[in-house]
Amino acid sequence: MAIAYYIPDQATVLRRGIMKEQQILRARQAYWRFVFILFWELLHQYVQYERQSLGKCRLTRFLH
Repeated sequence: MAIAYYIPDQATVLRRGIMKEQQILRARQAYWRFVFILFWELLHQYVQYERQSLGKCRLTRFLH
């Protein structure tokens, strides 16, 4: 009884490797885009809070 093993050619292996690398890069870019947007929104809310609380006793005075 003979058993056949499939051995992919080099082009197939390279193509799969490139596709996997692109998936990893897309996931990494999506992660950093999410982190940036989260930071940007937090900064935006902080600036709005600071504008609203001008002249009032602010928590940031105690932090400096």
